[in-house]
Amino acid sequence: MDYSKVDLTFFAWSDAHLGYAQRFGAPDIRGDAVEQMKRLPGWPYPETVGGYVESPEFIIHCGDIVDGEKQPPGDVKFGYFRHLTSKLNIPHYEVLGNHEITGNNKPFMEYFIKRYGTKSYIFAKQDINFISLAGEYDEKERGAIPGTELEFLEKTLHATGVKAPVVLFLHSPLNDLKNRDAVINLLKKYNVILSIAGHKHRPGVFETGGIPCVNIGHCRNHPIDPEYGRSFYVIRIKDESITAVPWRWDMKEWERGEGWSSNPEDTAKQLILTAKWRY
Repeated sequence: MDYSKVDLTFFAWSDAHLGYAQRFGAPDIRGDAVEQMKRLPGWPYPETVGGYVESPEFIIHCGDIVDGEKQPPGDVKFGYFRHLTSKLNIPHYEVLGNHEITGNNKPFMEYFIKRYGTKSYIFAKQDINFISLAGEYDEKERGAIPGTELEFLEKTLHATGVKAPVVLFLHSPLNDLKNRDAVINLLKKYNVILSIAGHKHRPGVFETGGIPCVNIGHCRNHPIDPEYGRSFYVIRIKDESITAVPWRWDMKEWERGEGWSSNPEDTAKQLILTAKWRY
């Protein structure tokens, strides 16, 4: 396979919590995020990155798509989801978060299983394999990958082969999983070039077990907004490199580190991922 010809852009967002303080029209902050995703192609990247945003091949939401509270009811929250995704003209995929699994969200879970067949699944774009991996959560919302999903992951990675590039999506970040070592020991046997997660409601980049990782921000009103803002990531895989840049959709601008520290410029740089990928 000639992976040198890969030129792939996609968007990743998380923690929309549809149903939480939901409003219609201009105050509907999730709708604003979707509209910016649709308009972002062609916009210049930050000067430190260079180039322009290509049209995304897909968008993936890394969990807590719908809120987990009892009100509004699950069918209403699912209605918000259908309304929101009807505005997208880009293929979209989802990851199950703790609010889908533990909340009163039977309609959304029925949609998910009907669409994907299982809680975890795989799809391919430009011969890169993308795996959506479901977790389980304790009373403190700490995540782990249960045995059934670990079995799925092992079988799926074995089928792709040890050299095929894999991008992993999950809700809880790899470094925060209760069974982190077991998951990473499995992933290290294969060519996992990137892991993307949400759950923490704030952007960040780091490395775990030699795997580059991206943490996505969130898309709802939240007390942490003044410090961490609201953002989604624009990810580009091209020319043997992976670039992930956070877009501050609450400011309609690339993340500049506003509110993060006394030196926002340095902070903004630390939120951009640039890594090599193997093929």
